[in-house]
Amino acid sequence: MTPGEYTFSVKGSNRDGVWKSAPKTLAITIHPPWWFTTWAYIGYGLLFIGLIFTIDRLQRKRLLTKARERMKIQDAEHRAEAAELQAKATESERRALELEFNQKKKRIR
Repeated sequence: MTPGEYTFSVKGSNRDGVWKSAPKTLAITIHPPWWFTTWAYIGYGLLFIGLIFTIDRLQRKRLLTKARERMKIQDAEHRAEAAELQAKATESERRALELEFNQKKKRIR
């Protein structure tokens, strides 16, 4: 039965078959089930907003984690590049010192 206000009317008779002139009435109110109430709709809205908020937070956390990993990789690449440049600089300095030593050695002879 759909929710709403209903009136039940009964007209009866006595044992002698004499009918009452005015029927008896009974007012009946049918309420909607709890999942169709205003409070339920408010709850549905809050759940939806909470779901959107949670999805947004998870997405942001995932993106931040991805960005951190990318930064770690870039940092490792920069360290490797710096170590390589340092090794080249050391090698160049060693060669320069060796050449200088050889030139001095030749001058002494």
